[in-house]
Amino acid sequence: MKVFKALWLVSAVLLSGCGSEFDGSYMGSTGFMLGAVMQLNGGQARVETINVMRREVVATREFEAEIRSGKLILSTGGKTFVYGRGEDGSSLECLSDSCQGFSGLGSGGMPRTWKPYKPEGK
Repeated sequence: MKVFKALWLVSAVLLSGCGSEFDGSYMGSTGFMLGAVMQLNGGQARVETINVMRREVVATREFEAEIRSGKLILSTGGKTFVYGRGEDGSSLECLSDSCQGFSGLGSGGMPRTWKPYKPEGK
């Protein structure tokens, strides 16, 4: 019985701080002189579109993040974007038509590929 209680306690502690396998910071290109930075934490994702030349945030969007069958699903305002792990095992690659834009760039303001990113000072 003591073993069961110990296992239950360890499981409860681990699950209480449980994040998503996709949690972290990512960056990608969304168009000419525009980039995006995404901070993903559990069920929420914040995407900031940045004017690279001016180094300023142009837009900020909040997404609901969900993991289904090993895929990351981002949705907001009727738009849905589905990402899976890239061949390198750490980047995110678009799997849905919703982010298949012109000439390798994403559409709907979302990159086709997100690369892991470590913000300065973290």
